[in-house]
Amino acid sequence: MFLNPFGIISRIGMLLLVGYIGWQGWVNLGPGKNPRQDLADRAIPIIIEDLRNHRGEMRAAALLPFTGDSSGYFNETIRETILRQGTFELAEPGVIDQLKVKLGIAPGSVELPEDAVAAARNMDVDCVIFGRIDQFESFAEGAQLDVTYYIANVESGETVQKGRYFEDTSKPNQPSGIADSNAGDGNDSSVITTGASNNVSWWVRRAFSWSIVVLLLPVFTIGFIKSMVSRRSNKVNAFVLGIYTVADALLAYILVGPAIGSLWPLVGFGTAVLVAFLYNVQLMTYALKLSEE
Repeated sequence: MFLNPFGIISRIGMLLLVGYIGWQGWVNLGPGKNPRQDLADRAIPIIIEDLRNHRGEMRAAALLPFTGDSSGYFNETIRETILRQGTFELAEPGVIDQLKVKLGIAPGSVELPEDAVAAARNMDVDCVIFGRIDQFESFAEGAQLDVTYYIANVESGETVQKGRYFEDTSKPNQPSGIADSNAGDGNDSSVITTGASNNVSWWVRRAFSWSIVVLLLPVFTIGFIKSMVSRRSNKVNAFVLGIYTVADALLAYILVGPAIGSLWPLVGFGTAVLVAFLYNVQLMTYALKLSEE
């Protein structure tokens, strides 16, 4: 007796598909870190890269605590990331600040450039990094971060760069990223530089995951579809077609449901479901031909 290669591939593929669906469900729906922490972990490397691009020859830096960070997570993470990447040679916090951290007391922070420069003058550094957090909270779907950051030359007292990072993951269609401000003249000429790529990436990841499932689910369950269409019943065929199409639509809603709040995302959702419906019709037609052989 010869084994049916197509049957073996279908069974292996079904196991892989179930594993993939489970992994996607865990990534998108499973428990994880606080959404605020996920957002900070993504934003901080972008902020540090912007600081790197404006540091010039300055390497030794004082990192002052950002105001508005009630949990301390942002300040702790940005310090750890700078040290890990080696972007700046950070001055050690003072004894009093270290003691405050051990006691769970928030260290002192500044908002004005002149105060930050004054605080860093006795630290033997080239520049000082500081800022404020205006929004840093979680919602039922996602989180929001709005942080303004500065890097100033300690010797000259000049603010070399003032930037702002904004992102609201509860609204994937909203522009987000670095808004660059011209520090020299004090005018805020905000230009989004990373938000478009973040939004595109968000849609691409979910569209890819959905497409993989839609394409492979009928293929790896072709044996079940063959057994159904071989009954040559229009009701059975409609029932099977409905099950697969509803499953495709439900998965699409799980992945991008919160973003369906305007016309174009809704049109895209409807188009995707229609494409999935037509694809399932083609697969069922192919299964019917196989059952006749």
